[in-house]
Amino acid sequence: MMFNLYKINKETVEYTDCKGNEFTSILSSLVETQMIEYFGNEDKIKICEKYREVYRSELVIETGLWGSVSVYKLSNTSYLSLLRCMFFMCMILSVLLAPREVDLLNLKQPGGILLFCLSFLFIDTICQSYGYESARKTLVINAFLMFFSGFMIYISSLLPALSDDVSYQDVVFSGMVTLCFINGFASLVADQINAIVFRRVKFITKNKGLWFRSILSTTVSQFFFTILWISFFKYSSLLDFKTYIFILSNFKIKIIFAIIMLPALYVITRYLSKRLKY
Repeated sequence: MMFNLYKINKETVEYTDCKGNEFTSILSSLVETQMIEYFGNEDKIKICEKYREVYRSELVIETGLWGSVSVYKLSNTSYLSLLRCMFFMCMILSVLLAPREVDLLNLKQPGGILLFCLSFLFIDTICQSYGYESARKTLVINAFLMFFSGFMIYISSLLPALSDDVSYQDVVFSGMVTLCFINGFASLVADQINAIVFRRVKFITKNKGLWFRSILSTTVSQFFFTILWISFFKYSSLLDFKTYIFILSNFKIKIIFAIIMLPALYVITRYLSKRLKY
């Protein structure tokens, strides 16, 4: 799933795919649609240098956690920071609201499900506008935040209480620690799957059909997340038919909300695409 650079012209780039098929793309299009992420690191740097030369634009080359790089315009770093903060906020608040209940499709669901679904919008936007490496770094940081939050909540539970707050401690210091660790693990697995599927489909479709790769990546990743997350909390009733009804309804709600948020995904990514242009 890689492109191999063949030749860089003034405003076009010639390259081949893994099967030897030859392609020619506009230089600015490769960079601004993040199709550059499918080239090797050395090829990315060559394309970036040419882009800077032709368009006199500053580009940020961000090193990923495992040596790969992602590329975006310097003025767009603030948007990436904002998207990451919104993603982290949704994940943290979805954990805090998990003990609450909401009635959706005539079934009781964890209170944080709506904010959790909103996180799909932000991670898909990062993957589309800033590339897979930026999305993967975001997901690893989120898992670290979840694990660290769970650890700090546990440490806090060891401190003496100011008053008789047994019920409060049961919810916060017992439930929250478990929720943070389980959510951190499940989201790390499922959201990595989301980013990988999103990236793969983007490569196959040559950056077309944003709606298709968003829905497909969400469907695949949330299938795993829903099973992992609910299995941890309902492990004693995994043989109960009602548990599987709950898993199915929870999964269905996530897909419905992913579809509902598609217009917002198009608006945000289109806005960022315009901001990327020199």
